[in-house]
Amino acid sequence: MPVAVHGFSHWNRVGNGSGALTRGLIKSVRADVKPKDVLFADPETGYLLAAYAPVYLADAPFGHVAVTKKNRPKQRLRDIYRFYAHGGDLSIPRYYGAHWIIVDRRRHRLTLHLPRAYADQRYVLYRLGGKVLAPSPSLSKATNHLSLRLKAAA
Repeated sequence: MPVAVHGFSHWNRVGNGSGALTRGLIKSVRADVKPKDVLFADPETGYLLAAYAPVYLADAPFGHVAVTKKNRPKQRLRDIYRFYAHGGDLSIPRYYGAHWIIVDRRRHRLTLHLPRAYADQRYVLYRLGGKVLAPSPSLSKATNHLSLRLKAAA
């Protein structure tokens, strides 16, 4: 028990280890991102940031999301992967209503032509403005179907 208490008392996910967030990123998100803004990030980074700021996530680790038709966690993971692995098609985060995009440079080699709100050696926080666009043809039929329903309601 004393070993566990000592270990947990020194446990800190900010600034240490491969999955940790930088203090600058947390400070920038808290300063620039409004409550309830949608954040588009890889599942691990977004999940950690949600502990520091009241944001919505376009995606979260699969085990932390209820598997429902509305949530579509597998589809969201595929869309996130497609975004980071295939050049950063901005229609994907726009489809999810994202206001911000985070790129973890250790995980993804992606540079976007968007305004940077913050950058350090590890993370870049981009501001995504403008209208929501229709999803690209690379998104699944289920995603396109939902998009069509959203357009009809507008």
